[in-house]
Amino acid sequence: MKIAILGSGISSLAAAYYLSLRKGFKIVMIQGPMKGGWIETNKSMKTGALLEAGPRSLRHNGAAGLNTLKLVHGIN
Repeated sequence: MKIAILGSGISSLAAAYYLSLRKGFKIVMIQGPMKGGWIETNKSMKTGALLEAGPRSLRHNGAAGLNTLKLVHGIN
């Protein structure tokens, strides 16, 4: 089965990862103009520090947190 995933943010990448664990799927990702979804990294012009912006995607508690940890451990 061929599946198209629209976007390249963390949700799209997670969906592609979990689908890749199952047999029989051909995954095609379609990326829009905003690569990486809402997550972005900016460099402070004042200090040179890297500033992360975007959703809180890594949570350590609750069911969503457990799924995120499983995803991170599964990618290693």
